[in-house]
Amino acid sequence: MKKFRHCLFMGMVGMALLGSGCNSDNEEVEPVIPALELEENSLSVSDNGGNFSIPYSIRNGIEGVLPTLSVSGEVDWVSGFEVDEHAVAFDVARNKSEKERACKVSVSYPGLEAGIDITLTQSGAVDREVILELKHVDATSITVDVVPSDKNMTYFLMLEQAQTLIDYGMTTDELIYESDVRWIKKSLEVGVPIEDLVSLGDQIGLTYRGCLPETEYVLYAYGLDITDYSMLTDLVKINITTGEIELVDVGFDIQTHVAGSTLTVDVTPQAGYDGLYYVDAYEKPSFDFGLGQGQTVYEICYSNFESTLEIYQYLLGIPLEDALNMLALSGPGSREFTERKGGMTYVVVAFSLTDEGIVNSEPTTVEVKMESTEPESSNILTISVSDVEARSAILNVTTTNDDPYILLELDPVVFEGMTDDQIMEYILSMYYWGQDRSGSYTEELTGLHPETQYTYYGFGVKNDQPTTRLFTCSFTTSEMIYSDATIEVKWDKYYDVLDIIALEPSYQETLYGDVLIPVSVVSVPEGCKFYFGIFNKTNYQDDVACMDYLVGYGKTEESTYLNAYYDIEYEIRGFAVDQDGTWGRLVKIPASFKKENVSDAQEFIDLQKS
Repeated sequence: MKKFRHCLFMGMVGMALLGSGCNSDNEEVEPVIPALELEENSLSVSDNGGNFSIPYSIRNGIEGVLPTLSVSGEVDWVSGFEVDEHAVAFDVARNKSEKERACKVSVSYPGLEAGIDITLTQSGAVDREVILELKHVDATSITVDVVPSDKNMTYFLMLEQAQTLIDYGMTTDELIYESDVRWIKKSLEVGVPIEDLVSLGDQIGLTYRGCLPETEYVLYAYGLDITDYSMLTDLVKINITTGEIELVDVGFDIQTHVAGSTLTVDVTPQAGYDGLYYVDAYEKPSFDFGLGQGQTVYEICYSNFESTLEIYQYLLGIPLEDALNMLALSGPGSREFTERKGGMTYVVVAFSLTDEGIVNSEPTTVEVKMESTEPESSNILTISVSDVEARSAILNVTTTNDDPYILLELDPVVFEGMTDDQIMEYILSMYYWGQDRSGSYTEELTGLHPETQYTYYGFGVKNDQPTTRLFTCSFTTSEMIYSDATIEVKWDKYYDVLDIIALEPSYQETLYGDVLIPVSVVSVPEGCKFYFGIFNKTNYQDDVACMDYLVGYGKTEESTYLNAYYDIEYEIRGFAVDQDGTWGRLVKIPASFKKENVSDAQEFIDLQKS
């Protein structure tokens, strides 16, 4: 009716002035006003905070235009505003205070006279805990219940050997926590999802398998805020010692038969043993390496069999009983090992198993050497070096034919007490993966350490077998001579990464760590090439190794940024190279960063825009 009256009025005016009538083409259309509705206008959240979203609907909206979010007043605990076509979302920081807090988040849209407010209320902090209860322990497994008082709280849970914690200096709750946080941050940097690093909710009957017998373990847990990595609870831990395996007194008669690259092993249990047992063949060099690391024969066999069983059970999804039927023998039995390395010595082992797949006897071992199936080569390697300096040398290799060979630089200490045949066998077992060479060549060796002995080992190889005798060459690099070139590093401010991302989310894809440090670097004298970076004070303590790393991965810009974490002792290190290519000495500048000393993140963002 309103539109009709309006048209009639205009028509009367028109007739009075022009003598014409009302025309429907001239009818005025009222402006369309958007209507915005939120599914919720209030939200109460726990002191944990988190990410929250509220669905919305809009009528008469403008195509391609989304609502915008803002928060009233000086509120620093609501951030990360995001809007899509269906919902608005934001992050709420953890409330560390015991007091409840509230604010209003406003949702605005073009054409609306006023935004719609979301009343946001967050409860004050409450006491929380993680309860650990040991339910079962035997020689190889530990079962526990893990019950957090707050089912929505993320927490960190870890089982470690007690000796490992001591070896890595994790002797207090604080040191354990600091080490965990560093590990979590490094894992995130390489793409591990945070969900794979922390736990949520109850874990009843959680079982850790593959534990070592008669070994003390520490199970510990604490609530962890995954936004700032602060502890939400005290660290709780329980010490658990695994049980002893009752070993049965059984031996095995082992007969071996070699035919080409196939090793056949016939086994007969002794003393009337009719239970399960397992047979395997290890390359002797790798077996001896384990012994050299302090492992017993039992521990080597136990560890290898547990790994094999885990592959069948957890990777292939084969039930334990079926896996043991496939792997184990009973009574007189035989196993065939194909594609063994010619000329390699193998340690054949046999040991008994419980019905649960636990190694429960001392292994019986015999050694057997495989036949060499490749003919000898007449190739003679002549290995020499020239132009030996502190950091480089020229390696020269000549051969008498084009038969394949291997040439590696290795530490002679590894081979003390070995014959040449044993050395070649060890190299093929531990260091060889098909990196053959052929013919003569010359190579410049760079990145060497001053005043250091290097030894090259070479011999003919085909199908994992030696085909010549062993050839060696040793040399020692000269003393390092440094130039007077150096660098000056300047920095005086640093910014919190999360603060920057909260103000400018686009930085989330490029920034990492806790802090961003703008630095400027100049060489003395000017015009020299230089390399620099930031290091944990305990890493790369050898100056030459650190300089090598910087040449490969260091920064070379006069003005750039460094990334670091809070409360770690760092050193900004670098060096210059003079016009003649001679390195200067490594410069080390101590640095550490505290949350309370950061500069305003808005300052950083403004500098980038200027």
